[in-house]
Amino acid sequence: MAVVYFIKSPKMQTRAGTAFILSYCGRDEKTVYDGKKYVSGVRCVASSAYHEFMNTKKLYGKEDGRMFYHLFQSFGKDEAVTPQIAHEIALKLAEEFKGFEILVGT
Repeated sequence: MAVVYFIKSPKMQTRAGTAFILSYCGRDEKTVYDGKKYVSGVRCVASSAYHEFMNTKKLYGKEDGRMFYHLFQSFGKDEAVTPQIAHEIALKLAEEFKGFEILVGT
């Protein structure tokens, strides 16, 4: 059974912090498995997620305060979950956050 953790990052709630965390979540060494990169955008395009996030914040006048939420899912060692399945599960979870642009990196 997957466990989902929210990572508190109060000092990173800046434009630079947002750019860093999006870059971190999309790193090849973290997201490429068997020649496939598991990075997807939900209500955004993964490669332009930062700019889309910032444009949305500007559009709604929310350019300060909380910039992002960072969470991850973890599976037990005894669970036979491939990166592909884990990514599909993450995408389904992301779809539940209605109205938000989300970058999923597995």
